[in-house]
Amino acid sequence: MIAVSVVLYAYYWLNRNKTYAFMGWVVVASLIHSTAMVALIALFYKKIKLDDRLLIYILLIASFFVGLLLNNDMISPFIGSYEGYLDKADGYRTEDRTLQAFLLSVYWTGLFLYVYETVEEELHENFWMKLYFMAILVMNVMLRLELGLRVVFYFSVVEVVLFPLYLANVKESYRVVSPYVVVLFLSVFFFYFLSTNSAGVLHYSSILF
Repeated sequence: MIAVSVVLYAYYWLNRNKTYAFMGWVVVASLIHSTAMVALIALFYKKIKLDDRLLIYILLIASFFVGLLLNNDMISPFIGSYEGYLDKADGYRTEDRTLQAFLLSVYWTGLFLYVYETVEEELHENFWMKLYFMAILVMNVMLRLELGLRVVFYFSVVEVVLFPLYLANVKESYRVVSPYVVVLFLSVFFFYFLSTNSAGVLHYSSILF
């Protein structure tokens, strides 16, 4: 999560068109955890056009199909020493919990579609909105992969910027209900996460206590 925080700072520079600064901070993040290098995919954000609704829905559906087909054995030859880490891992998205992972992807995709359809049109081409869309695609593609959620964090972290931005630019007819929708989605996930002790989060401990 420290690496994820550094990547979020790197996005700040990418948003200002400081490509080399972005890449430099991603490299710094990769020194903390090598998986941070996947954040370089964000360099292609300008290729994403969120004003084409049909294409957006096609990509979302296609990402689900890819995610249902992709598994740990298929990616193992491409991740080097990290393969052993996957073999030993016991994360949320184990292959015998594919249904839960699929439902989780549907859940977050539903929130994205709500945001997409209720936000002012000009925000569709916003940098943070594009990264939010990339986060959903990455999550769907990795829904069956052990610890795929950890890779998704490098993109989904942009939600801390995107959701306030969304609520400031939501369409007039949705301004009353939208804050409650966002809070409801986040709260349901948060309390479900705690109730299932996902990723062994309870009892929480740190280097301080």
